[in-house]
Amino acid sequence: MKFINSFISTFKKMSNSKRKLEEQVEPAQKRLKCTETKVILAEAQTFLTPFGIFGRTPIEVMHLIFSYLTASQLSTLASCSKAYATEIYQFLLTKEAAQKFYNEAKSCENHGNNLQYHFCDYGHLINICGVILSSDQRTQLLLMFFHNTKELVENPHGWGRLFRTVTLKWSYEQRLQFFQSLIDFELRELIDLVIKTPIDEAQDEQIEVRRKLRGYFLDVEFKDPKDAAFWFSVVLRLQQRAFDQAKLLLTLYAPVIKDGQGEERVDYRNLAEIDIVSAADADHRLSQLSTAFGKLLHAIELDFSPASFDYGIEQLRWSKPELFNLIEEVTTFPEPWPMQNFVAMLLQSHRLIPIAISYRILHGFGDEAGTIMFMLNTFALRWRPTSTVLVYNALKEVLKTLSSRNCALLFEKIMQEQIKYIQESWPIEPTWNQTSVRSMEHAFNSSKELLSMFQIALPLTFITR
Repeated sequence: MKFINSFISTFKKMSNSKRKLEEQVEPAQKRLKCTETKVILAEAQTFLTPFGIFGRTPIEVMHLIFSYLTASQLSTLASCSKAYATEIYQFLLTKEAAQKFYNEAKSCENHGNNLQYHFCDYGHLINICGVILSSDQRTQLLLMFFHNTKELVENPHGWGRLFRTVTLKWSYEQRLQFFQSLIDFELRELIDLVIKTPIDEAQDEQIEVRRKLRGYFLDVEFKDPKDAAFWFSVVLRLQQRAFDQAKLLLTLYAPVIKDGQGEERVDYRNLAEIDIVSAADADHRLSQLSTAFGKLLHAIELDFSPASFDYGIEQLRWSKPELFNLIEEVTTFPEPWPMQNFVAMLLQSHRLIPIAISYRILHGFGDEAGTIMFMLNTFALRWRPTSTVLVYNALKEVLKTLSSRNCALLFEKIMQEQIKYIQESWPIEPTWNQTSVRSMEHAFNSSKELLSMFQIALPLTFITR
């Protein structure tokens, strides 16, 4: 009995102790649960910030993380939120970003990778960051990134790819604003020096202007010819006078030679002093200049909205008389070209033929127009027979712009040149040799081709009027 009473007493004491322990533990558990909830809520709030788990990360550490990411990865990150795009935009303005760009460019070169893709990747990154910016801020971002980095990575064609990637969808007004800012900052004094000094001076500066203007703006490939025409027009309109525009154009596209020290020099006199003797020679010495004129022809078709005129952008559209004046200035700088060099250039850029012929006749130079048209046909037959079709099409365009009287005048002048050519080809000696026979064949073939051209072109011309 005593044992039972002792057991019951002990059990009651244990029950009381357990109850007291539970009373002490329960509030502690409640406090713990409350603490866990607060931690979870705090973590949730961290994820809800624009930077996610990096919400409490110092800016310096954030920029350090950016420096280890590729341009493509940064582009993806900038696409996630406005906050990331803003922070990456700020990072691109730092010296750390410039150093990162340089290090990656060196790595591309060391591993034999295409450096042009490196520039394009950064162009895409600047584009994505530019979505959150105003047009002025976008321009400033591009200029500041270029300013911080250009001395570390001097690659004009690479920068041209980056500029194209960034500005491709910009308005004409914004492109012009960017161009003017870059020129004022980088090249204005250099260009003025080249234009104002004689061609035998400032030769290093001539090459630098050529390399940078072509790399930044002119050698870049565009799907739309009007984009290439826009940039070419912008560059030439840096000068107001046709004479200065011609010098700038030849600085960019005249043949280049090497001096005694192996340094490149612009050879302004090449086309004025050395005759072009073959189609291959014309291709070698004139192809770049002809391509440039081809771009400028598209500048006639540039279409700007009236709202753009406040920016002075309407001057970027060229007229045919302006183009004719530029052709004349180019082909007389630094002195008049031989006629066959001028004709070879027209054959290279056949869309210039109607402008060169029509405006000569309208200004009273019918004799010269006839000579040029005759030589065009002769050189086409001699150098590249398939190009006679291009001459024929150009002749049709010329005849459409002329009055009946001027059409007859042109035909008369061409036939006078043809007769003179036949007379000069006729052998003086009574005996014929292989050379004289071949010369006469060329003369008669040229006559036949010209007559057939007029026979077909004249009726078609008057029908289409």
